[in-house]
Amino acid sequence: MANVTPTTPLSKAAVRELLLGYGLVPGDHVLDATSGSEFTELLEFLGLLVEDSDERSAPGRCRLVLAQSEDRSPVELSRMAAGWLSRLGPGGTLLLVDSEHPDVLSAFPGTCRHWSSEGTTLASLTISSLARQPSEWQAFVSAETPSTDLSAA
Repeated sequence: MANVTPTTPLSKAAVRELLLGYGLVPGDHVLDATSGSEFTELLEFLGLLVEDSDERSAPGRCRLVLAQSEDRSPVELSRMAAGWLSRLGPGGTLLLVDSEHPDVLSAFPGTCRHWSSEGTTLASLTISSLARQPSEWQAFVSAETPSTDLSAA
């Protein structure tokens, strides 16, 4: 008998935690922001509505954004995270898979968590009940980026 469950780069334990720990149910909107849309097939199989990462849907619609750091610098990853966070609705979660810079998420308001599941490093940020516009998330990046203005010295 053939396996009908789609493959995923996450362990079964991590997928179970993802679904149960973040309260995802069929019909929830999610964004697969990984480079090859690695999770789309699995998320659709589970009944979740996967949004297109290039599509500019209304801010605050997704319950979960799955992403990878993809060798980005901490500053570049912070900027990308701000964009992903703007897609989340109240209580939504950004989950970075195999993040080399999990500390980047701590610059944003919300509950951060870092853990490992069967060799995969995961970092998450769950936001509060407040939805924010993309410019509001970018403001947190600006506050964390050191100024290069030397005229004040």
